[in-house]
Amino acid sequence: MEVILSILSNGFYPSYCWEEIDVKGSRKLQAGVPMVSFCDLPLSLIGKHIGHYGRYGIGMTMSWGQKKGLNPVLYLSKDSTLAKSLLEIGDSMIRFHQIPQENKEIDSAFDNLYAVFQYVKNYVGTFRSKNGKEIKSYKFYDEREWRYIIPPADENLIVTKQEYDVWRTSSATKPLMESHALKFDPQDIKYLIASSEKEAEDLLQWIQDSNIGDDHQKRILSTRILTTEQIQEDF
Repeated sequence: MEVILSILSNGFYPSYCWEEIDVKGSRKLQAGVPMVSFCDLPLSLIGKHIGHYGRYGIGMTMSWGQKKGLNPVLYLSKDSTLAKSLLEIGDSMIRFHQIPQENKEIDSAFDNLYAVFQYVKNYVGTFRSKNGKEIKSYKFYDEREWRYIIPPADENLIVTKQEYDVWRTSSATKPLMESHALKFDPQDIKYLIASSEKEAEDLLQWIQDSNIGDDHQKRILSTRILTTEQIQEDF
């Protein structure tokens, strides 16, 4: 619940996620992606999603997401021609990243290629939960993921696993990019999901006591609270 309240107060904070994309053979495309991840799923389809990602959520309007520059990911079949092409591009990106460049055109080309890569994900792969559980042959395509990506020119790039590990261990908790907060207004929220009726009541009280909007906006937002229990029973 603390995360929901933080998002309502401050917006969505991006953070680097380490992404591994399986391609031909045993090769992988790997990099840190500075992002906020969303899923374009109706309530009737989020039952399995709740089981994998938790019992809390915030549903945003599609118009808000498009206005903020979100884009659906490109799902990749590992044995496709596109996978081979992306692998060759990824190898070139690593070489460019490791060689100091003074050519602005090359730097710009690298940033653009890296930006495209940040929207790529396997169609099917191994899902790893926060508690370490692995699910083989998990169909990521079913998540219908959209991403908000920090432009490469706005952040130091994390391309290697070593760079990611240094960044990840720089604080006790996962570092957040607070200066790149993804903001919204109360009317951009379609629904708020709490775990139980008790937490829904606590969330309602928090909204009423907060300064996230005027009285009318708070009343509207209060009607958009759902519980995980409701969703699992009714959808």
